[in-house]
Amino acid sequence: MINKLRQLFPSAVYEENLLPSEKHLYTVYVSSHTSESFAIKTGELNEREEQLLELSFHQKSHSLPFHSGNPEWYSYFNEDGPRPASLKQYNSFRLFYLQGRKLYENQTDLHETLRYYFDEQVKTVFLEQNFLIVLLPDQKHVDPEMFEAGELAGILAADLLLDVFIYSGRRIHQEENIKYIYLEEKQLFQMARNMFPKERTFRDYEILPFILPLLEKPEQQHLYHYALAGLEKETELVDTLYYFFLCNLNSSLTAKELHMHRNTLQYRLEKVSDRIGIDVKHFPNAAALYILIKKIGD
Repeated sequence: MINKLRQLFPSAVYEENLLPSEKHLYTVYVSSHTSESFAIKTGELNEREEQLLELSFHQKSHSLPFHSGNPEWYSYFNEDGPRPASLKQYNSFRLFYLQGRKLYENQTDLHETLRYYFDEQVKTVFLEQNFLIVLLPDQKHVDPEMFEAGELAGILAADLLLDVFIYSGRRIHQEENIKYIYLEEKQLFQMARNMFPKERTFRDYEILPFILPLLEKPEQQHLYHYALAGLEKETELVDTLYYFFLCNLNSSLTAKELHMHRNTLQYRLEKVSDRIGIDVKHFPNAAALYILIKKIGD
């Protein structure tokens, strides 16, 4: 039997031949007729192949001991623990949310791939075996647009054979209520997945116009506060941003309409971009903020 399986799945091996140090890398199947068991490397099978195998075999249940990888942040997000002491080392950062099967089983290779992609030792925490959060320190001199959720999902699919859903959040500042932002972004992620089941990746501001109409008035206010990161209190700044959108992102026309020096306009636009970490001239970002201000800011 094993020789036939190896023709389809090169990593197939009898369970008893697995080394203890390798067991976490494999999924074990048991014959429904002979009770013979074999293992195939986790991730080698696609969903269709798994379904075919399960016609004659069933997966042997084995639960891995769960370790979040970062008890401090796990406690903060999942157990109402205190703000992490390590937060002091970040002025601002972003959260990337990864959801998918077999993330936990492939955590060693996954962490290495994330470190390679982001080109630094990122902080990660498993909240569940299929749900990982990546904390990426914000570097003001690095263009935030260089990290694409779609590109990362493609790398994980090609290199690790992982089918992963990814949500990339906005810039978060140390003094903000991070637990509140985490809960807001987690909800946005789940709503986006429900609305667009065929999509694998979602960006912070691009999904907001689709979600806003589904929310009640109090939730819309929360979303407005989240999107502007507290800047909604600066009405002069929000008004300037709104007129910039009305003037089709034309700086000269906006400055003329507001009787404002172009340098003053540029300063205000940069203040918004620095706070929330996006390019307000990028159409999806501009559209989201325009709709939010038009709907709620007025």
